[in-house]
Amino acid sequence: MKTLMLETEDIMNELLAVLDTDIQHLEANITALDQLRRLVVKQDEDALKQLLSSLQSEAGRYRENESRRQALRRELAVASDCAVEEITLSRFAAELSGEMKFQFTRRKEKLQSLASLMKKEHANTFRLLTDCARFNRMLLKSVFNIGRNETTTYNAAGSPQRQMNTMFMNCQL
Repeated sequence: MKTLMLETEDIMNELLAVLDTDIQHLEANITALDQLRRLVVKQDEDALKQLLSSLQSEAGRYRENESRRQALRRELAVASDCAVEEITLSRFAAELSGEMKFQFTRRKEKLQSLASLMKKEHANTFRLLTDCARFNRMLLKSVFNIGRNETTTYNAAGSPQRQMNTMFMNCQL
């Protein structure tokens, strides 16, 4: 029985380390989303490529950490004689006492606050990129006169002049 407790304690310490890695990953992604928005606004294509490259390399490390977390959950489920789905931070916080309970509770709260912040950062980035796409569509429509048969231009006096069946630019090769 004492061996099982020591094994479980070792697994829980490993789980704490995995959760710390998750916290670092979330913090890095929040920073990356902020940086992505700044680089899109600056139109810094080279820096955007570097950011994409670093995010792709980081994705592999995150998958490894995710696999390790799932393996630890399975081990804890076997040790606790319950289903893997029942192994949650909330359950540990409720069943533990002392320093271990404090550690799990602290990481759970940190992950919850970071997840909330990540959701907000994602929404902000999504809105920016959606607006960029909308602006680009509007620009292309105006440049190539898509969907219209007439164009209104203004002379030097500010009076409108309608031009029928003309485009802003010549598209013939």
